[in-house]
Amino acid sequence: MEELRRLRKARGLSQAKLAVLAGLDPSTVSQIETGARRANTRTLEKLAAVLGADLADLFPKGQAPLLPEPSEEQKAAHNFAGQWIEYLNGTAEHWGKQIADPDLELDDALELSTLSFNLAMLYLMEEDLVRAWCDPEKESALDAAEERIEQIGELINRRVDEKVRERNLELQAIPDLTKIRKQREQIADLKQLRANA
Repeated sequence: MEELRRLRKARGLSQAKLAVLAGLDPSTVSQIETGARRANTRTLEKLAAVLGADLADLFPKGQAPLLPEPSEEQKAAHNFAGQWIEYLNGTAEHWGKQIADPDLELDDALELSTLSFNLAMLYLMEEDLVRAWCDPEKESALDAAEERIEQIGELINRRVDEKVRERNLELQAIPDLTKIRKQREQIADLKQLRANA
């Protein structure tokens, strides 16, 4: 979409900055601009809002039309949101049992923290698609699953901190802990950007 690229450059935004402000993965903006991917209406509305443009401004005459929003039948047929709900709940339950183990070692807690970060990043990249294919009846279940996995992530982080204190370790003595703290900051920053977009 040449018009998207033109508007982005006119606003002085990089693809990555536009993506973050719109709550999208940077590769999504690149793929839309090059035509490698067609965006749905919801995604284009987010991009247009960040650019201070109307949705119609992204489509000069003669350009390909928008992909229609999926119908209720399509949403039901593609139980994408349901699969995510099941995965988030199952993962939260499994990690909850692991983190509650009184014999949990620091290395295991660090690994759980890294897994939690990876899942959070993956979900943040997929959230728009998950919500686009989510029927209204599943939205509250999806919200609850998101909240549950976030709570488990916070418990994991607290457990890591406890284990570090128990062992009287210095932050610099654990390279993985420095990485994990940066990951926590990244997730918080991304969530804040999405909330403000």
